[in-house]
Amino acid sequence: MHSVRQDLHSELNARPSAYFEGPASIYYLAILDAENVVSSRVQVEVEEQDSNILNALNRRAKTQIKTQQTVEGFSVTSISYY
Repeated sequence: MHSVRQDLHSELNARPSAYFEGPASIYYLAILDAENVVSSRVQVEVEEQDSNILNALNRRAKTQIKTQQTVEGFSVTSISYY
């Protein structure tokens, strides 16, 4: 576990429990410095772009294989015809 996460975990568990009557939503927020947030966001966007590029390459490869099989089929048909 990351040291900062461990500190936050220890701090939250050291606090007394809050008792509520009825249903309640509890949210814990971790405040990060802006540089890490921007860096993480950029990394996620780069990963999404890489994923999109790989998907496009896979689609093109499948199309090329289908085209090649079709051309080979035409070649076999034309050779056997003559």
